[in-house]
Amino acid sequence: MKKFGFWLLLGVLALVLTACPAATEEDEEDITDIAGDTASLSTLVEALTKAGLVDELQAEGPFTVFAPSNDAFADLLEAQGVANLDELITELGAETVTDILLYHVVSGERRAASLEDGDELTTLQGEVITVGVSGSTVTLNGTATVTTPNVEASNGVVHIIDEVLLPPSLTPEEPDIVELAQDTPELSVLVEALVAADLVETLQGEGPFTVFAPTNDAFAALLEAQGFADLDALIAELGVEALADILAYHVASGEVLEDDLSDGQTIPTVQGEDIVVDITEGVVTLNGISEVTNPNIQASNGVVHLIDTVLLPPASEPIAVEVSLSGAQEVPPLTNPGSFGSATVTLDGRALTVDGSFSGFDVFGPPDGPGAHIHGPAPAGENVSVLFPLTFDNEENTFAGNLVLDDVQIGYFNDGLLYINLHSEDNPTGEIRGQIVPPASEE
Repeated sequence: MKKFGFWLLLGVLALVLTACPAATEEDEEDITDIAGDTASLSTLVEALTKAGLVDELQAEGPFTVFAPSNDAFADLLEAQGVANLDELITELGAETVTDILLYHVVSGERRAASLEDGDELTTLQGEVITVGVSGSTVTLNGTATVTTPNVEASNGVVHIIDEVLLPPSLTPEEPDIVELAQDTPELSVLVEALVAADLVETLQGEGPFTVFAPTNDAFAALLEAQGFADLDALIAELGVEALADILAYHVASGEVLEDDLSDGQTIPTVQGEDIVVDITEGVVTLNGISEVTNPNIQASNGVVHLIDTVLLPPASEPIAVEVSLSGAQEVPPLTNPGSFGSATVTLDGRALTVDGSFSGFDVFGPPDGPGAHIHGPAPAGENVSVLFPLTFDNEENTFAGNLVLDDVQIGYFNDGLLYINLHSEDNPTGEIRGQIVPPASEE
């Protein structure tokens, strides 16, 4: 009886096993099933359905799928300025969206451990994905990160990523620095200057370069300060070589992003002199005068930062001169009692800075009067060699100027042939004058 019970039990087990065969690979979920069961991939499933790619990813394979998460698709939609996948398809076209999806699929099964830094994976779309591996982190095309690797399916493996990859053919190449400037309306004068100084080819080189790019307003301020009508007039006065020197002072080798800058940092330029960085409450200023207004504009061969003032390279140690102004040095002298002035004049390379004050009168300014200016060599009593106008304020009794000297004018400075003249509103024929006498050169 016991033997009969034993054999009966074996028979029942055999029937059960026959009715319930062992699980096989065919019973595992394929790639589209896996995506459908993963909440963070619902947008991908919707995209595959709209593109008619579900059947393709249910094929035997094997495939490796780099699956963008819902957040990755949300970022793409936002970047394209559309609200949903339907609008994306309308915007880019169904064929393009299909190409984007196929760019995430590779024939063969590549688990994360088999991926190596520098691997190039040819996709079903036909273009290549470049793999980066650093420690346990896998990146694709230098931007997308594998967040969940090795989700196994019956016909391959899925790696969830945090960014939708775009095929290189659909991603326009970044312009080089010169092309970027040409495409930026507020840099048109800089482009004109680069052409005039024959620097276009240089800034289209491999680089990378960092360019602190003065805007049109920055050049306009420089031209106005020098009394030049346009860039051609500046070039005629200073020469092409001086212009090239100024432009080269705005270029550094290597790529320096705004986050790489630090307060007090000095940046060597290709001109040879340094730019000094100041950072106060998040505002980046160069050489104490020029503010970075629009940083980190990426180009294929470097980065461009827009600035609001043209920087002038220091050619030597700054020379500071104290100047006293009075009527005793000029014919006819200013007759107002107590009329005098003083100024600090600094020559830093080609840049001449004037800061002064006066008392006892108001300056008789344009258009009716000569105002305040720097005067060059001229016969006594004649006003035939005004070089630069100075700004003045009769309420504050101050005058100032920021000038760029050419070689001849630097010669005037070195020879003590430059003068500051201020004309009186009460006595237009009179003025006070101060001679700019530099320190004696060392033997």
